[in-house]
Amino acid sequence: PERVKIDDWFTQYYKDEDGRVICFDQIPITPSGIGYSYDTETQYIKIKDNVGIYFYNTQKGTHNLYWDNGRYLYSLTGSCSKNKLVRMAESVELNEDFEEELIEMIKNEEISR
Repeated sequence: PERVKIDDWFTQYYKDEDGRVICFDQIPITPSGIGYSYDTETQYIKIKDNVGIYFYNTQKGTHNLYWDNGRYLYSLTGSCSKNKLVRMAESVELNEDFEEELIEMIKNEEISR
């Protein structure tokens, strides 16, 4: 059977009770890695069985967390605390059913990439 390559970047925005916005990204892993153009110190953090990279962006005033599960690269960015981002990251689970449904929808041209 023909496989459909899914290489879309998924972004979801959340707003907490105080109106602060948090951005969640799911990104297929590529050899390009993670880059940022400002001076900052990074910190390695364990997310479940994976290693994440945390940094605070002083220019934007945001906390940033990147991690992967061997298949996708994820990120959370927001004005909330580092600990809150880590708790959110630990709650993320891969939804295999959704990915299969998405592949079928693309194959059936119900949605475009």
